[in-house]
Amino acid sequence: MKLTKTRAQLSLAWASLMNAPGFVTAVIATLALTLATLFVVLSLVNSYFLKPLDVYDESRMVVVEQSLTYDDYDATGFQSYQSMVHWLKHNQSFEQSIMINAGEQIFANLDGEPKEPVLYVGGNYFDLLNTPFLMGQGFDSGETLETPDDRVVISANFWRKHYNSDPNIIGKTLSVMAGETDYVHRIVGVVDASFSPPYMFKASDVEVWFPSSADRRFFHNDDWQSPWTNTFKNLKLIAVLKPGVTID
Repeated sequence: MKLTKTRAQLSLAWASLMNAPGFVTAVIATLALTLATLFVVLSLVNSYFLKPLDVYDESRMVVVEQSLTYDDYDATGFQSYQSMVHWLKHNQSFEQSIMINAGEQIFANLDGEPKEPVLYVGGNYFDLLNTPFLMGQGFDSGETLETPDDRVVISANFWRKHYNSDPNIIGKTLSVMAGETDYVHRIVGVVDASFSPPYMFKASDVEVWFPSSADRRFFHNDDWQSPWTNTFKNLKLIAVLKPGVTID
């Protein structure tokens, strides 16, 4: 009796669904969208929070940021260039350290003068992040802020999009628009497409990498000695603690 009743209820439910095809389509579409969103979220969580970072030494790597306290408010997440430079040069706790700063640049010698996301990095950035290169190389680990550097590294996507995958790209030039002056840089490497900067270092794609000293917003211009009170949102110091040193 119960089995017969269950079959009758299923038949009635099926007939009702067939009389409302729009409702069925909406339900299926909603379920598909929900599952797709779930898979994307799980993939992001695995990539950014669960999967070990492919870096020099994840257990000792830290991101150094400061919080500035004023009489009437706290400036959390904004960094002083002078403080970063001071830590970079005078710290006694880091085995290695680099300064990074995100930005955008317009490239004057490319068709359409595109604006692309860029990252200014210390010389050993690529070594710390075990960066794979399609061709060429990164910057020297001994790079200093006092010496202007004309080298530049580009992504595989940038290479394909703007240079038509030119196999002879190493040594070619890339011009950055800066007011009335264009600064010419020499391409020394192409980063493999498999590389993506860790989320905590840069939250979006990077197409071009410059040495920190090439950031003419703050270095090698008429007033590049930025005041200690000048703070910037995208500035970070990435460091590897010396063995035995902790963040406590």
